[in-house]
Parts: sequence; C-alpha cells; structure tokens
Amino acid sequence: MSLKHEAKRALSVYNAENQDPEVKRAFHAAARSELNRIALSLNIPVQISTPKSKPKLLGESVLHADHIYIEIGHVGGEIAITYRACKDASDFIGGPNQYMSLKAFLDHDYAVKTFKAIMC
Repeated sequence: MSLKHEAKRALSVYNAENQDPEVKRAFHAAARSELNRIALSLNIPVQISTPKSKPKLLGESVLHADHIYIEIGHVGGEIAITYRACKDASDFIGGPNQYMSLKAFLDHDYAVKTFKAIMC
C-alpha cells in the first residue's frame, strides 16, 4: 500500500487505546519504501532505520546518510517529515530541523528538489 493510505489508516486507528501492531508495521513498511525511493533519486546509499518505539507510539522511520537526515513520524496528530543537512551519517546534530507536510513529501519531484537544496 501507499504511504498516503497507510498514514491515513494509522492516524485513524492507532492511538493510546488501540496499538494494532499490524497498522504500525504497514505504516513503517510504506515509509521505508518512500525513503528508499528518495535515496535512489538523491543517488545516496540507502541507510533506513525504524528505531523501536514504545507500544503506545507510532514511531518513525529514518533515512540518515552523508549530508541528509530525513524522518517520517507522528507529530502533533499528523504524519510529518523532519529533515536537515548533516556532515555525514555519524552527525546526529546537523543543521536546523526543517519540516515538510506528507502531501509535499509525496510530490516526489518537489521533495527531491527540496532535499538536494540543503545537502552540503
């Protein structure tokens, strides 16, 4: 399924009372798939992780490579993308966080252009 579909599904059913592991798994599979497409378009090595989160949290999927950090996660009741420039894959501080809506991120050409513009 698409990230748009899985994000909508996750937001509608995943909450403190309902932690369906299948919804969480499907969301992260779709997020990793989109991050992989971005990495390929940016011509960077694919280094995608989904850190283990607490059961009550949806968590995030992260692409962290030389020059770029991109995170898809649950922020303030929405699925949001946080991104920033970084020196290399060991740089966890990097530049200032910037944000992108899920709608903007799913416009693949726009997202790739935006990420290229901040890469060192």
